Amino acid sequence: MLAKVIIYAYTQRIYSSRQMAKAVRENIPFMWLTGRQRPDFRTLNRFRSQRMKSVLETVFTAVLQFLADEKYIFLEHYFVGGTKIEANANRYTFVLGKAVSKHKVKLQEKVHALFADIEAAEEQEEQENPDKDLPELGTASK
Repeated sequence: MLAKVIIYAYTQRIYSSRQMAKAVRENIPFMWLTGRQRPDFRTLNRFRSQRMKSVLETVFTAVLQFLADEKYIFLEHYFVGGTKIEANANRYTFVLGKAVSKHKVKLQEKVHALFADIEAAEEQEEQENPDKDLPELGTASK
């Protein structure tokens, strides 16, 4: 269940474990994925950093590649921070095996850079909000 939540959160550009935990409490698609369970940010972060660290990049890359192949997403618009994958605007759009492998290598590089940014952002967020969760919508902060 947690793997599905993390992969779905990444596709929605939610990278922080605190933001994922908040989404699980507030957003219907996340509630459905978790079966209305409410894992906290510590659980999500521990699962992501200890149990899935070695395979998460590979799985996320495969999901992105599948969604792009099926034309559900366009990778040139997906990555944040000014990173883009080149779009082929040529009217002669045939794909060679070399181009496909080059595209996959670029995608893997971009995902690797994204995961490095996610890890840095997670560390910064932990320093700013040590042991605190994000407030839910409709709750007053004190």
